[in-house]
Amino acid sequence: MKEKNKNLTAIGDKIKQIRETLGCKPKELANEINTTGTTITNWETNVSEPNASQIFIIAETFRISFDWLLGSNGNTPFKINIGNDNTTLTFNNDKVCNGVLKYFLDLGYKTEVIKTIENKYALTIKKAESI
Repeated sequence: MKEKNKNLTAIGDKIKQIRETLGCKPKELANEINTTGTTITNWETNVSEPNASQIFIIAETFRISFDWLLGSNGNTPFKINIGNDNTTLTFNNDKVCNGVLKYFLDLGYKTEVIKTIENKYALTIKKAESI
């Protein structure tokens, strides 16, 4: 059995936090970023870590701040800047999409999900209205 490398950064903990926030399994998260569930588990347990390209894919797919992903302890992992326009994210898996949907609903954003022709899920996040 491979021993954990204690010198790796906390990126595995951040990836696990993303996955748990979304309420999905490693395999479901892996499907979104074109890797395997085993790879996600290895990252989360610090057996290995994503390379620069994989970090970029994670950050771009989930609109996550690079600073947060690489160790900053900000309030939220998600870096969505909703101005006057809507923001649309696309996911392969409905469970992952629903996790992101719930996250933004809890923050007070209006959202809409549609299933695309390519069997993907498009989540549109709209600017929250003042109460």
